Amino acid sequence: MDTERTRSATAWGANSSFNIVVACEDSDTGARALRVCGRIIGRLWRDFTFTTDLWKFGDPAGLNPIKSAPQPTKTTDMVILSTHDRRELPGEVKQWLRSWINDPAKPRRALVALLDEHRKGGDGPSSTELFLRSVTSTSNVDLFCFASERGAGELPPLESLGLGASLENDDV
Repeated sequence: MDTERTRSATAWGANSSFNIVVACEDSDTGARALRVCGRIIGRLWRDFTFTTDLWKFGDPAGLNPIKSAPQPTKTTDMVILSTHDRRELPGEVKQWLRSWINDPAKPRRALVALLDEHRKGGDGPSSTELFLRSVTSTSNVDLFCFASERGAGELPPLESLGLGASLENDDV
């Protein structure tokens, strides 16, 4: 068993369940989020029993984006949020995230934000990144924010999650 995976499993409580909610804006951001989720599961499946829930919150027709949102629960260990980051997150998405982040029942959780078109002309963090940093700053949720200049096709390195090398190089 590799040392990084052992350290990660110990930190989260090995041989326990691990619940992931994947929240995405559209099919492109969803594909990226599901690839990252699959790689995480591929690295850690021996140590955890995984459950996943998918929520596509972007709706070009302007219909109710929250309709299919999973209930934020005390058992959700990780949220993988994937968005184009061109505009502010919808209010319903922000409310859902606040509800999950502000629940102190679970001692350790992670929010992985996969953002593209993040910085245009070096004008600093986007409103999405600023919102996520603000709501997680005093919580028991670790924020891992990955911004891509190349769009939703790029996968981030997740060394900071204790998973070793870049997920692009892992065989799942």
